[in-house]
Amino acid sequence: MSDPVKVRVRGPLASLFPSFRVRLAALGYSPGTAAQQLQMLADLSGWMHARGLAIHDLSPEAVEEFFRHRRQSHRNLITARSLDRFIEFLSDSDIERAAAAPSVLPDWEQILVRFEQYLSRERALAPTTVENYLNQVRPFLRWRASRTNSVLGNLSVNEVTGFLLVRGGTESAGSVRVAVTALRALLKWLYLSGTINEALAEGICPVSYSAFGPCPKPYRRPRSAT
Repeated sequence: MSDPVKVRVRGPLASLFPSFRVRLAALGYSPGTAAQQLQMLADLSGWMHARGLAIHDLSPEAVEEFFRHRRQSHRNLITARSLDRFIEFLSDSDIERAAAAPSVLPDWEQILVRFEQYLSRERALAPTTVENYLNQVRPFLRWRASRTNSVLGNLSVNEVTGFLLVRGGTESAGSVRVAVTALRALLKWLYLSGTINEALAEGICPVSYSAFGPCPKPYRRPRSAT
């Protein structure tokens, strides 16, 4: 659907649609892009209605729960960042939302949250790309946390290599190569942010499909002309 006016909605966000549609147009959204934003909000409103949630119940935790649900069936607009324009609209309209519940995340999860913000805000990567990076980095951070209580500032190349070797025992070289790309991005960010004191990214060797690489072809003496 490419017509914002034709997007249908029910639930607690329905009364906000006309004003938000005007906001998107004022921000320069094309009709097709605006329709996608509104359809996402229609899905959110229906999800909230099914759970008995009102507008003020749209806490950060509720937003994250919605997008976990949405990622099971959608490929675009699947992270909380997709709601940035709408959250700004709520704030400008003086519509209050429930505050985030206080919680203390484990260190490795805090790193993951900061890395996601870096990819989304500073590098401006697409939500699907960000999610792909996080899906590769999350297992490593969890794996390291389960093996050691040391702070991430003590991270070494040997630990990263050890994790990749563990993955290489059960996964294809192609899958490991994807993990290497994401982990290099993580290590570069950790160094730039001052979390680690040594640039480790270049210490990760590239993954080859063959442990020996391509073998040179044997030299053949050219035949003499007869």
